[in-house]
Amino acid sequence: MDHLRSALRTLYDGVWKAVDQALIVLCSVMVVAVFLQVIFRYVLHLSLSWSEELARYAFTWLAMLGAAVAMRRRSHFVLEVLVRWIPARIAGPLMVFAGLVVFVFLLVLTVEGVLWMIAYSDMVSPVMQIGYYMVAASIPISGGLMATECVLQLGRAIARIRKGGPVLTTTAEPETNY
Repeated sequence: MDHLRSALRTLYDGVWKAVDQALIVLCSVMVVAVFLQVIFRYVLHLSLSWSEELARYAFTWLAMLGAAVAMRRRSHFVLEVLVRWIPARIAGPLMVFAGLVVFVFLLVLTVEGVLWMIAYSDMVSPVMQIGYYMVAASIPISGGLMATECVLQLGRAIARIRKGGPVLTTTAEPETNY
């Protein structure tokens, strides 16, 4: 069992390292594409036909994967003040319910993203001739990452609540005890 847990942990860490590296590449691509467009348009008085499209697609992936990283780091907006006003015996189940609602939303997002990929599988972008499915793939991939992270966070929250620990944790870094 420990071997399986170790293998899953290695896979999990590898996926998130790849996501972090992809975010660096995507941000760099977007900045370079926009910078080149500005230089070409305002200095050389020419226009690059592909730079706006590339920047838009890089931004789409950047936003979706960034949302997944924010989910992992628990950086999304939370109304902690409301949870602190509610009695602990109610706050725990309420937080679990809220987590389940988020999980259902992420499952719907993932499934709809796959359907959107299929629907646009034969369309290509006008300038770069990139298949729209490549852009749409950001939705189910990030949705799947967020749903997986949501399940892990729910499991940790339930374990914390069962032990009588705090409903909310104060750290924004991912927990490592699975």
